[in-house]
Amino acid sequence: MIQHINNAYFGHNTPIFMHLLMSAPQFTIFYIDRHDQVLFACPLIPILGKEGLAAVYAKKGQDKKALELAKEVEQEAPDRAYIHVIKGDLFYSQGKKKDAEAEYKKAVKKEGAEPYQKAVAYNQLGRVQANQGRYARARELYDQAVVIDPYDVVALSNKGVTYEKEGKWDKALDTYRRALTLDKNDTFAAVLAQKAQQMLSLQKNATEKKRIDKLVKELAGRYRDQKKSLSKTLDEWTSRLMILSFVDFQEKGGLAERDGFSDVLTTQLADHLNASGRVQVVERVLIERLLEELNLGSSDLADPETALRLGKVLAAKIIGTGSLFHLTDGTLLSLRLIDTETSAIPKVITRPMGSGASLERELYRLNREILKTIIAEHPLRN
Repeated sequence: MIQHINNAYFGHNTPIFMHLLMSAPQFTIFYIDRHDQVLFACPLIPILGKEGLAAVYAKKGQDKKALELAKEVEQEAPDRAYIHVIKGDLFYSQGKKKDAEAEYKKAVKKEGAEPYQKAVAYNQLGRVQANQGRYARARELYDQAVVIDPYDVVALSNKGVTYEKEGKWDKALDTYRRALTLDKNDTFAAVLAQKAQQMLSLQKNATEKKRIDKLVKELAGRYRDQKKSLSKTLDEWTSRLMILSFVDFQEKGGLAERDGFSDVLTTQLADHLNASGRVQVVERVLIERLLEELNLGSSDLADPETALRLGKVLAAKIIGTGSLFHLTDGTLLSLRLIDTETSAIPKVITRPMGSGASLERELYRLNREILKTIIAEHPLRN
């Protein structure tokens, strides 16, 4: 279309030029270089308005209206890319993962989008690939996002998570550090970098690694035997501090832009709670190693009885479990604190959680609410 407009413009054929404009309502503003060459055209405000309104409807959960507008945008401006991201996010939240993947693939192939929107399209497709265990392909897509938007800390952080899932902690740490050079205040990159550094240190510390290995074997054996009493080797876990273990925070619903949300949540909460001096949180690395040894996955831990047995084995008085439900307008946390001795649930916390600058604030408030519950339910005696 632009080539035809060029020909008419250069030929000073005003009637044809005007006819082309009228027959192409998706174009309104023409950018012309110093040689009077038409370079490209911007979409009309109505198209952008419909695209934006579709996104608003999606965030409000009005899927039908969002998809109706998306269809109109596709018909009127078939080169628009971001509308496919909106559709992909909607389909993913509906459990239509194959349809979502198809939409993200359409989005990365089309040119009609702002750079940051194209970067989001590549990131979302990368997230789909990573969830399918195709980590190398996911990294290629994250790299494309960074090429388009060099300040895309989200895609870089997600790339680090793919290395983490492959056990390549050195590469994960390098990638998280690169992300932090773009935004030193990014909570996700900072927390994940801290975790990667700890794992690398553990690998180099033969004594600590041997201690963890021995403890995991003993805990696994006790879990299988379903013994209730603690062995003497676990005295370090039976101090007067209230021992708490976070077990299996599942991520459900839509496709969040950030990978590793549950890890960031539990790691930050553990740091805050440990710093209180009132609670001791079982080391995350110990839990992960124990789950690996017992071959327990998310589906197993969804069973409350399994989670309780695991908590008892870890000598935890309280276990924290729940889910992060990713919605189109944010993430909803549902956290249950369960007493391992009585199976009672003294507290259920439900609150929205952002993934941006507000996350640290929200985690601080969540930490205070957990501590308040623990102090009320289990006051110190003498």
